[in-house]
Amino acid sequence: LFKENKTYDLVDLGANQALFTVQLLKLINTSEDTKISISNVMLYEADSRLIPLMDKNLRSNLSSEININIQNIAISLKKGEVELILEKENTANNTLEPSAMANATSDEIRVKIKSINAIEFEEATSKYCPNPLIYKSDIQGTDVPFFLSLSDNMISKIEIIIIEFWPYVLKSNSVKIPTFI
Repeated sequence: LFKENKTYDLVDLGANQALFTVQLLKLINTSEDTKISISNVMLYEADSRLIPLMDKNLRSNLSSEININIQNIAISLKKGEVELILEKENTANNTLEPSAMANATSDEIRVKIKSINAIEFEEATSKYCPNPLIYKSDIQGTDVPFFLSLSDNMISKIEIIIIEFWPYVLKSNSVKIPTFI
């Protein structure tokens, strides 16, 4: 999917410990054959418990040539304060969508956190990411509704999409699934 001799930027929604980002950047930025690079990275993670782990993973695995911006904030359909549901013993499972916790294996913790909507996300991304985008989304059940709330201008900037798909959440929220997904 990547085009040779091209520079991309990456937005990682629901970055968790940044494992996806680290793996992708190591793969892309160490390959001299393809002449593909990723210049700017924006990582969004709502769970503050994961920010130190994310920072450690990025510092120990990547060169300082990549511009990295970590945002400890929720991506949501609404701006302001939202309730984040955390699984107490599984930091890989946190969500704004209660139905996404159906398979939780430990107790839940509920915390109020700041969230940004598509408009604020687009403003931040436009300032930080001038290149074509790789858009990775793993925001536990709100991935498709959030993506569908983006403007045509933002969507046209995205060249590669890696998105988590939760059909039961979509069904419960009566969101129609577009044919391209």
